[in-house]
Amino acid sequence: MFTLETIQIPVISPIISLIIFFGLCNLGQLIIEFLKIEKIISSVTSLKFQYPMIGIIFVTFFIFPFAQLSLFSKYLIYFFSYSLILLGIYFIYNNFNKFQISSFKTSKEYILIIIITCYLLISLGLITDADSLDYHMGVPLYILNYEQYPNEKFWMHLTKSGSGEIFYTIGLINHAMQLPGLTQIAGILSITGLFLKKISFKNNYDSYHLALIAISCPVLIFFVSSAKVQLIYVASSTLIFTTIFFSKSNLLKNTNIIIFFNILLVTAISAKFSFALSSSILWFSILFISYKNKLSIKYIFFSVIIFSYILIPRSIYRIDLYEFDLISSFLNPLPTHLYGYKQLYESLTSCGYNGCFPYWLIFPKSLGSLTETLGIGSVAILLIKFSKSKTFLAILAIIIVQIVLSFIFGPNNARWYIEPFMWSLIAVKFLGFNNNIVKNIFFNLGLIQSSIIILPLTFAIYSLTPGSFSTHYSDKILSKNADGYQLYKWVNKNQNKEDVLISTHRSFSLGNYKVIPGDLFLYTNVNNEKNIIYYEELKKLKPNLILFYDKKKNFDYLKKCIGNLVFYKKNVGVKASRNPFNRIDRRFDGYIYEFNYDKLPNCALK
Repeated sequence: MFTLETIQIPVISPIISLIIFFGLCNLGQLIIEFLKIEKIISSVTSLKFQYPMIGIIFVTFFIFPFAQLSLFSKYLIYFFSYSLILLGIYFIYNNFNKFQISSFKTSKEYILIIIITCYLLISLGLITDADSLDYHMGVPLYILNYEQYPNEKFWMHLTKSGSGEIFYTIGLINHAMQLPGLTQIAGILSITGLFLKKISFKNNYDSYHLALIAISCPVLIFFVSSAKVQLIYVASSTLIFTTIFFSKSNLLKNTNIIIFFNILLVTAISAKFSFALSSSILWFSILFISYKNKLSIKYIFFSVIIFSYILIPRSIYRIDLYEFDLISSFLNPLPTHLYGYKQLYESLTSCGYNGCFPYWLIFPKSLGSLTETLGIGSVAILLIKFSKSKTFLAILAIIIVQIVLSFIFGPNNARWYIEPFMWSLIAVKFLGFNNNIVKNIFFNLGLIQSSIIILPLTFAIYSLTPGSFSTHYSDKILSKNADGYQLYKWVNKNQNKEDVLISTHRSFSLGNYKVIPGDLFLYTNVNNEKNIIYYEELKKLKPNLILFYDKKKNFDYLKKCIGNLVFYKKNVGVKASRNPFNRIDRRFDGYIYEFNYDKLPNCALK
């Protein structure tokens, strides 16, 4: 059985992860050469910075429909995994003699390389955040163990997963535990390459400053130390944005670039539905340009084919599982017609503890939320040099539309605004500043931010990275940083292979045996009769144990389904967090009870 414990091998796992990463670099290079789009892409970025991002997205694009419809076996995943390992070995061999350390002439260059190196080291560390230990890692583990995509309505967080989690199976199947983190590095490299591209000698000075402001954005620390599927698609949308507005080539006359853009856009949607907003804005922008060039029919034709390859299987899956109608299966992010999912949607989009006014884009509410801000770059849209040109007005309109719609429909966290953040900085790079005094202040603040951010980066390396190279440090780091690790360490000692356990703790992917996520208890009234569809699904899985912890939330509501207390441990765990300011020094107890699944659904209903 694939588990996080069996997949992670000290030293070996980081090495395999890096080899697969280099394989993705090789694949990205081959794809660009095959499509013959080097001239277009190289007009806005250094090509090598884009190789891993392109390799990741094209692999994801190919395998997603097969995995979503469960038309695959582990052998397909092994094929891709070993192919990337071979490509990685070849890439390392072929480029080993070409590797050289460049001489850095300015402090900006030193700081830039230090920050990127820190991100790389963090990406090789252990994953400890709650979302990752829930569905980001739970979904690929499920796919590997059961050779099918999950199809349980009661697993409500499943709806937030997508093609990115499917991609992770390619690494996990061969012990590449650090591939999710390296996926974030691919995004950072892609973004860095866009800023460092020289467009004039004078501009090169600005480029380093803007690159620093972009990659010292505090929220990137949050991404790199997690398995969240977002940064790679922020990078791809920024590449498209930069290319369509600032490429010197007449790009839409090239059929291959149309195919390339559409693959990037639709794969982003399949990875996380929130990218439907930015992908739609960019798609219509390209459509408008193609209309002006009398190429709209060709553009629409290729778009329909490529989008259908991804969205039709996705729609079939959603209709079959969530009983969507056809239109809703394409447009609705969550099946809010099913009980509990409306509450999930509200929890994602409400103002929450941050409040609705987005001051937190620049300043954190507290040190505990430092990595949930965008930093000084958030004001970039106000600094773009104004002009009456159609390009400027189009860029400004696109960025504003993205921000406004994000504010209306999105959650109140900085991650939702990172695309217009990057687009604004790119616009400043190519269009210039509206005032030199403001520019100098902005750059100086950026240097200060870049210097300060090295401190939490260094702490993150110390807190997370050693765990990937030593079993001793792994246990120590996970105990301190991964919420639920100590609890599941106890559970794994007591659960047998034959047992099926319902978990009321989110970090269920830490389990070594069959564990069922208890999402439905978070978003529903446990005794409500509308839960019957979920209880019928649970009954089929025959869970014989249920895990509670701390104050045993919902225990009283499920009393009729619960049998004897089988295992108990006082002070079994503590509220762990990778952010030291979010740790709570209060231990809690753990409880494992018998669960009488044969009494479902009646025992759980009033």
